[in-house]
Amino acid sequence: DKILQLIFTDRHWFELYFHDQIAMHLGEVKIQLSTDFAYDLLTSNPTRTIKQHKRLFPVEHVELTEILRLFEISLQLVNE
Repeated sequence: DKILQLIFTDRHWFELYFHDQIAMHLGEVKIQLSTDFAYDLLTSNPTRTIKQHKRLFPVEHVELTEILRLFEISLQLVNE
């Protein structure tokens, strides 16, 4: 599919796609973090490739959820 090829080869399109995937994931697992905050956390390492980011949802789903949940809890504690 040409659209998927574009998403996974063009950095700009991948960033839009990845942002949407994060938003959907946060909603599915009911984690109260802003999508922008989670996106910044997950993309702060400039050496990670599109291929590495792409693996987060299907392959590293459990680990990703646990990390995001820890940040959610930490932010709640800081705000109290």
